Amino acid sequence: MGSPKSAKPKGSAASQEDETKDDIESLLESLDLRKDEEDVELEEDLQELEADARWLALARVHTEKVFSHSALFGSMRSAWNCVKGVDFRAMKDNLFSVQFKCLADWERVMEEGPWIFRGCLVLLAE
Repeated sequence: MGSPKSAKPKGSAASQEDETKDDIESLLESLDLRKDEEDVELEEDLQELEADARWLALARVHTEKVFSHSALFGSMRSAWNCVKGVDFRAMKDNLFSVQFKCLADWERVMEEGPWIFRGCLVLLAE
């Protein structure tokens, strides 16, 4: 007698589903999972993430024009003149994360302003 798989016509949805299940099962079996591996400590990771989020702001440039991100970053670095420096990361069009290295720089930049880049408003939010 044939296996239940052979009773199903090739190319049928049930046949494809069985093949997919078999593929998943074989992939799971090939994983090298060991019980002696260390558990992940989420509290430590959470503290690290909280530290990384300190002095973080979002910046939006209000313009429809295309502009150089590096020109924006250079212009803001120059205008802000941060003691400890600042890192930028593009998130979407005209939206950036701004990571300050110290509280004093973050507070000064967040409280001062408005900030302007090439005649366009740069808004900051926590």
